Amino acid sequence: MKLSDPFQMNDWPIIPLLKLVIALHLVLVGLITLEYLGFSIPVLRQLISFLYIIYIPGMLVLRILGMHNLKSSETLLYSIGSSIAVLMFTGCVMNIVYPFFGIQRPFSTIPMILTISGIILILCILCYIRDKEFAIPHFINIDRKDYPVIFGLLLIPCLSVLGTHLMNVHHNNILLMFMIVVIALVAILIGFDKVIPTKFYPLAIFVLTLSLLFHKSLISMNLWGWDIFHEYYLANLVIENSFWDSTIRANTNAMLSIVSLIPFFSSICDMDPVWVLKIIYPFIFSLVPLGLYVAVKKQTNMKIAFFSMFFFISIFTFYSEMLALARQQIAELFLVLTILVMIDKTMDRRKSLHLLYLFGASIIVSHYGLTWIYLFSLIAVWILLILMENSKIWAFKEIIYSKIRKIVDKSQGNSGQIPVPFRTITLAYVLFFIMFTIFWYITFSSGSVLDSVIAIGERIVTSISDDFMNPEAAQGMSVIVTEATSMLHTITKYLHFVTIFFIIVGLFICVILRDKFKFENEYVAFSEINFLICVGGVTIPYFANALNTTRLYHITLIFLAPFCIIGALIVFSIIFRHFFKGNSYGAISIFFVIFLLFNSGFVDEIATGKSTSIALDHTAIESTTDSELFNDREVSGAQWLDSVHNDLIFVDEIRRNLFKSFGYLYTETLPDNSSKMWGHAYLYLGTYNIMEKQSRTEEHETTATTIMNNDSMSVFLNRNKIFANGGAEVYYK
Repeated sequence: MKLSDPFQMNDWPIIPLLKLVIALHLVLVGLITLEYLGFSIPVLRQLISFLYIIYIPGMLVLRILGMHNLKSSETLLYSIGSSIAVLMFTGCVMNIVYPFFGIQRPFSTIPMILTISGIILILCILCYIRDKEFAIPHFINIDRKDYPVIFGLLLIPCLSVLGTHLMNVHHNNILLMFMIVVIALVAILIGFDKVIPTKFYPLAIFVLTLSLLFHKSLISMNLWGWDIFHEYYLANLVIENSFWDSTIRANTNAMLSIVSLIPFFSSICDMDPVWVLKIIYPFIFSLVPLGLYVAVKKQTNMKIAFFSMFFFISIFTFYSEMLALARQQIAELFLVLTILVMIDKTMDRRKSLHLLYLFGASIIVSHYGLTWIYLFSLIAVWILLILMENSKIWAFKEIIYSKIRKIVDKSQGNSGQIPVPFRTITLAYVLFFIMFTIFWYITFSSGSVLDSVIAIGERIVTSISDDFMNPEAAQGMSVIVTEATSMLHTITKYLHFVTIFFIIVGLFICVILRDKFKFENEYVAFSEINFLICVGGVTIPYFANALNTTRLYHITLIFLAPFCIIGALIVFSIIFRHFFKGNSYGAISIFFVIFLLFNSGFVDEIATGKSTSIALDHTAIESTTDSELFNDREVSGAQWLDSVHNDLIFVDEIRRNLFKSFGYLYTETLPDNSSKMWGHAYLYLGTYNIMEKQSRTEEHETTATTIMNNDSMSVFLNRNKIFANGGAEVYYK
């Protein structure tokens, strides 16, 4: 079967392309009109509008820039990234400009739809003017024998969706457990070159990623996590007021990935922002491993690229902690897109710089934490590249490296500098990133982001001499030395240590034997800097605590994941060369399948019947464990208290997150006894507090958080119970 490739629409003849865009636009307008008239077609508007605004604007931008003959996956990634950037900055411009024309509610549905319609119309006209002569249509050739593989892979996300429904409704995890087994089977089949052809590796990465993300994000009909509640509150504030109040002094309020993007999806797709965060954002985030796969494949091969991403998505942080950080999900996509642009030296330099500046600016307006890490890396990489290109320094470095090569590899090969057509990381780009970062955070966060960074820097500088590598101050070191709570957790911990060892081996070999690998100089420089960031997270006091050690490690793996696989190949080729008959990828697939099974909580569920994952543990669904997952009764209790409260609210550390969705960032943590409470105040208890008579208190005197579960019953003695629904209770005095 031969079909026109929808992922390469930027190469279609201009007239068929414009006809399709206009037809899709008319369908979207028709669906919205029908809903205003009272005729609604379930799901259709959400699907059509999402695909339209997430792909068409960016694809037209690529066409205007004259970016042609890209691979399908690259066109898809650049188009979606450009579309998201267009939506974010459009919302910002609307919020600033429209009030001058008497439109006081720029984020209401009609102005947003009319604005997007106008932007797409302008983009279509520019496409016709600038690129009407270009036409090289591409086709998708689907062989009948490929149908089982395609449909088999596409069934995995279906298992994820059905499994979460079964878990939510019946508290049965059998389908989700089966899904994890299927994901493991796919990795093993690819490791042993069975069934799945290499051309389907990108599809495999995408469906495995989406399945792992959905199996967590779709658990519960409510939000779960930490920062995501505050993100929801700020986005919902924009939706309710149809206006973004940029004067609110909060770091997250300056992030267009929250205050602009969520309202766009919510209004145009007619979706509750809760489901935007639970469905659309994980879908966008699933493109991060796909983009990294493309970047790694260009520099290595398909197998290394696939298992690099399998390792990357297997770590629990990816499909757990990251789902509670919507703004970082968007920022990481833009970071990956900058990597793709950076390593593609075949692209026209002028065109690549347009994309690099667009994606770089989009990182800044998406997540402040990732912005500062990237900014630090960018400056360090630029300096490192300048030094690498210095002839004297290069000659000295080669003398040192040549001595090491004699030990590592007897065949010297070409030890000269690997030439590149041009460097993407230039002084102009570094200065642009610095200036735009300062401008954005001073203008739209009232300087709160800069204040936070300065405070963190001061604390690091003042404590580094006394607390270097001190577990009480360096969170990464604390994670390493803290004893695991069970044998299974100990095994998981040591599996992570093994992967870190693989990274060290792989990075060392790739740096020393540069002539034997195809890694771009800039990518290697970023990898070296990110490895140092990892080391800093373990040794430097209060450095990792700014983000959290697991998140910091996850970010560095965006660059370091391929070196884990290269290191594993080297180690396994030595250890298992006879057992696997030279197929080191087979050994790698088995190792990383085991790694996934331990990280996902699968092994815990099998061995103990109580998983560490909220997606596999039915008691977490019922909120009978101390987790960040809240049941309907807890949510309704919090909503009731929000509607009536006029005094301070005391709530334990976990349930405190629930009140962030109402904007209460400064509720007080429930103390261990009533004598520590003051004045008139409400006390909120969740299901876990009521059933176990326990509350969680967290002490943050050091970066290693101390968790104390205290007897909460003494706290509400002599107080009046004013609300109870079987899952939440409210007391007042």
